[in-house]
Amino acid sequence: GDLDYKKALSLTLLLYIFFSIFDSGFSTLAGSWADKFGRRKVIIASYLLLALVFLGFGAISLWQPDRIWTFIFLLILFALYGLFRATVDVGQKSFVSDLSDVEIRGTALGTFEALTGLAAIPAGVIAGLLWNVNQALPFVYGLVVSLVAVAIFSFSVKK
Repeated sequence: GDLDYKKALSLTLLLYIFFSIFDSGFSTLAGSWADKFGRRKVIIASYLLLALVFLGFGAISLWQPDRIWTFIFLLILFALYGLFRATVDVGQKSFVSDLSDVEIRGTALGTFEALTGLAAIPAGVIAGLLWNVNQALPFVYGLVVSLVAVAIFSFSVKK
């Protein structure tokens, strides 16, 4: 009923707040990791982390543990997803900045953000279509795409 809806909404908001805490809380540390270990390694690690998150979400959708365990797993996954967001944002933006001339750095970053945003549209449509077939499929798709991105980035981008 109405109480279940309010409870689900509250838990969803709590998860996104938790995600945001990890995203913002690790941004500075992610920046120092990118400086210390290199942008390439941070980007690769972040996409491996995303693959782990997709694996976790897929497992929850297939396994469907009881409510308390689902919530605990979701807290862990949203924390890891926040860590992913912090590392991928810093890594990718630093990488784009490194590749662009100083005079066009703002344009390069703006173009990168625009293309990333545009790529989210078909990704969302594909995920929605897969969800309609089976709830685990968008996560399997995300897992595969993340691992393909790691492979492509690992082999095509050298130091």
